[in-house]
Amino acid sequence: MKIVHQKEVKKSTIEGTVGHIDIIDAIAEDGVNAGVRVIHPHSTVPKAPHRHAEKQLNYLIKGRCEYQMPDGTRRKLNEGDFIILDSNEEHCYVSFDEPVLLFEVKWPARGTKP
Repeated sequence: MKIVHQKEVKKSTIEGTVGHIDIIDAIAEDGVNAGVRVIHPHSTVPKAPHRHAEKQLNYLIKGRCEYQMPDGTRRKLNEGDFIILDSNEEHCYVSFDEPVLLFEVKWPARGTKP
């Protein structure tokens, strides 16, 4: 067992179309990333449109935001929602007046190399 406090993990920041998101990964190895995402207020992140070969699971821990669909329409997300994204599925999050806290796991799709 290993216990790692978030203060011990390197934080990175990704700029969005507007605003930014902080990435705090406890695991980043063998093509798997898992950690916390802090979406800052009034952000559209990551830069839209955004897609990648990995599959992705997000869990909305705190706050509320919207998921921007590829056609520009938005779907409201609330605390307790899981967001499950397939490989190469476009995605983008839009935050409002408060920070949003997400837990994220990203892993290689079958047939892709990490």
